[in-house]
Amino acid sequence: MPTHGARTTLAAVSALTLATSAFGGIDPAPTADAATPPAGIPAGPVQTFRVGTAVLAPTVARDPATATTQASLDAVRNREAEAAALAAHELAVAAVAHRGPTHFHPPALTRTGEAIVAYARQYVGLVPYSTGASPSAGFECDGFTQWVYAAFGVALPRGVNEQAALGTPVPPAKARAGDLVVYPGEHIGIYDGRGGIIDSPDWGRYVSHRSVWGHPVFVRIP
Repeated sequence: MPTHGARTTLAAVSALTLATSAFGGIDPAPTADAATPPAGIPAGPVQTFRVGTAVLAPTVARDPATATTQASLDAVRNREAEAAALAAHELAVAAVAHRGPTHFHPPALTRTGEAIVAYARQYVGLVPYSTGASPSAGFECDGFTQWVYAAFGVALPRGVNEQAALGTPVPPAKARAGDLVVYPGEHIGIYDGRGGIIDSPDWGRYVSHRSVWGHPVFVRIP
């Protein structure tokens, strides 16, 4: 005959069995798909979201008015170059007024090679390079030779080749003071008779007395 403890255990087992039968059993190992609804419960509608490309990759609008073109850059560079040239010219003129004497010595009465050289040398270091043809405006290379020769009554045109065309080429070994030192199409100056040239070199520099370089043509003005 079962004891009181056995009857209690049997009653508990019976109650557990009834509970299991009522709820369809207890699954000790649930499936990994916890999102799957239990059997008998209709699945709800699946909601999906579609993100437009305008949200994912917005287009950056460019203002045509602010777009920089090569043409506009070139225009800016040209304006800057013109402004720089004008500033250099004004600086050259100001430098003449500041550094140079207001009066240079007149030329000798007789035109000789030595007299031409002596007259040209007084401008060395005092008159800057410019596009002009006078001490007050500055000297371009052909403007300098024109000015010096004009002091002796010789009218030279502007232009390197144009001045050279008025004279006679001479061999370097026979070149003498006062001859023109010509770099065809590029530069011109006055020969000092001893291997040097007196000339107006370039922007930012003054009339100089320096050694002849390269292979120039020596021209004698009659």
